[in-house]
Amino acid sequence: VGLIDIRRGDFSVKLRDVQARFASSGSVHTLELQRIDSPWGRLSGTLNLHGHAPFALKSTAELIPPNGDTPQPRMRLDLHGPLAEIRAQLKAQSNWLQAGASAVIQPFQPGQVTGLKADLVRLDLHTLDPSLPKASLSGRLTATQSQQTQLTGEAELINRTPGTLTQNSLPLTRLAARFMLDPDLLVLDDLKLGVHLGA
Repeated sequence: VGLIDIRRGDFSVKLRDVQARFASSGSVHTLELQRIDSPWGRLSGTLNLHGHAPFALKSTAELIPPNGDTPQPRMRLDLHGPLAEIRAQLKAQSNWLQAGASAVIQPFQPGQVTGLKADLVRLDLHTLDPSLPKASLSGRLTATQSQQTQLTGEAELINRTPGTLTQNSLPLTRLAARFMLDPDLLVLDDLKLGVHLGA
């Protein structure tokens, strides 16, 4: 397919050069997405689904940024497990970011996301955008879906290179909190904030 033009309200996106292949043996169904050129890069991946209970699924998808000077990270998503309890892993990497996340997705349960964990290995703000202060951030997040559209959990952020604003550095040393998040509200509790001396 040469072009898919998606429009909904103010949202518009064009997908180009879509190449895919589907095969089925009757008991195993396979979808191979050879390429899709999107505004965010080239997407490719595979999906295998067994046609009998427990409907084992295995899938990978990778987004490679377009050539040129772009901060867009390279991303990879892996899914595996029975259809009722899918384990997901996401990795993102670029010259300014290294991060990963995992979760268990239970699409047929009231709480569809459990065991959400995210690890920020490195986030370099100044490399992302030279107008931002210098900081090398790492952190972690754990959360679970407490209601249909609500996540609750804990998060921590560490700055390994704190400084002062006059040094064009971020004075934050540590930020930690419990949180509750839904589409319309973010609530922070037990907030802990550390600041570099002299900031």
